[in-house]
Amino acid sequence: MASIDDLRSALSVLEDEGVCMLTTIDERGTLSSRPMTVKATDPDGDVWFVADRHAAWVEPAHGAAANSSVSAGDRWLSFAGRLEVLTNDHTLARFDARGATEHGHTGSEPAALRFVVDRVEWWASDNLLERMIELTRAGLAGAVPDLGSSGSIEVPATDAGVDEAAST
Repeated sequence: MASIDDLRSALSVLEDEGVCMLTTIDERGTLSSRPMTVKATDPDGDVWFVADRHAAWVEPAHGAAANSSVSAGDRWLSFAGRLEVLTNDHTLARFDARGATEHGHTGSEPAALRFVVDRVEWWASDNLLERMIELTRAGLAGAVPDLGSSGSIEVPATDAGVDEAAST
């Protein structure tokens, strides 16, 4: 069973999978999720995405709480934090996002989404055969089965705040 010991290993799982579910507050004020391609991660825990800046959910998500989750085989991770929407050319150039059509129609206007992670929670379990053996062992012994592990990682805040002139 693979545990997640630190922020770097959690970010590695996210990078390896390449796509995660991003949950934000949408234009109706309710939670809404969508699959997003991970463009980059930073050592301090920031995760970067690119989206169409005119998508209905993007503006309400700026500065609001957000969550990103990923499933990777026998591990599940949940990243909690806040989303910042940036549209300045310098940030967009980092992701070669001008003219991007990944999350919009040709000619859409991209926005870089900086997901500032403040907490990671994870769960891990053995493969199916090992879980069945553990269930059988526990059942025969009248014990509670040990089917996995979990944990959390608190991500320290950084002073790298976003320049207000650079954001939407």
